[in-house]
Amino acid sequence: QQQHTTTTNSTTINPNGCRFLSPYELQIQTHDAVVPQLIRAKSFVIATGASPIIPPHLKDGAKQASVPLYTYRNLLQPEGGAAADDEEDQSIWNILQTKTTQPQRPPSILIAGGGATACELGQSLARLGRKRGLRVVLTAPNLLPTQDATIQNAAYQMLTQDGIDIRLTTRLKNIRKRANGDSDSNSNSTGGTGIAVLDDGSEIPVDAVVLCLGRSPGSSLSSLNLDAARVKWSPEGGVHVNDRTLRSVSNRRVFACGDCSSAVLSLTQQQQQQQQLGHHREEDRRAAAHGAWTGFHVVRNIAVPWILRAFSPSIHPAVPRVI
Repeated sequence: QQQHTTTTNSTTINPNGCRFLSPYELQIQTHDAVVPQLIRAKSFVIATGASPIIPPHLKDGAKQASVPLYTYRNLLQPEGGAAADDEEDQSIWNILQTKTTQPQRPPSILIAGGGATACELGQSLARLGRKRGLRVVLTAPNLLPTQDATIQNAAYQMLTQDGIDIRLTTRLKNIRKRANGDSDSNSNSTGGTGIAVLDDGSEIPVDAVVLCLGRSPGSSLSSLNLDAARVKWSPEGGVHVNDRTLRSVSNRRVFACGDCSSAVLSLTQQQQQQQQLGHHREEDRRAAAHGAWTGFHVVRNIAVPWILRAFSPSIHPAVPRVI
């Protein structure tokens, strides 16, 4: 499932699948080769990232209700691109164009999640569809849960000013097919090809649902056959590595970086725990370390004063830092 282009000994290959055969052997199946290519190396770097979390029951419900289900990866795809389930054209642009030709049924989109991605996509959709009567509903237990209360309040005000209907302390429970007589008890809108059911019992007519429920490295790692490489990993925690060296704890030939690495995931978890405990100074330090992996405002470690680096559990000589 890996779609990266790899160059080995001046030969370019486009693998459509790769898997470990042993702790030092990797098999790559190319598009045009009948026999898979075998690569032996002293070291391997795993950087497969993480994929959006899509709960199976929501996926099944959306399919039965014929409601397009999007994530940040396919929401803003070009018009005519592949749909969420690779079926007919169900791009967000096509939905907007179709629904706005029916004034009595303004388009309605629900965003499940309250993190930064949900806020960014919600604001983008609200502004893009403002003149088309688009209704955007955001439902989540809380807004920007890892941020300070001041930032949470500012985000809430900005999103409501853009016309987003924010429903906190709720979660998306299920998606079902719209039946005759269904209506949104909390809105005058009569639109929506399906019904989003929230855990507080309320129901919202929707034409599309955007899932922003976080990411998991499991789907990108499962196809690599890491057990054959004696690499310890888990679907939730990614490749288990030493936080300082990024080396696998069970196979010294293998390194992992980015969102598929337990080092990054542990930083995120610790950040959330510190936020819950109210230790904002500790949270800020870990948030900065986590941000370094994404490449924002990076500097070389040498530029960071020693006193700021001395006691950090996440310092590595090759990893940039954030100030």
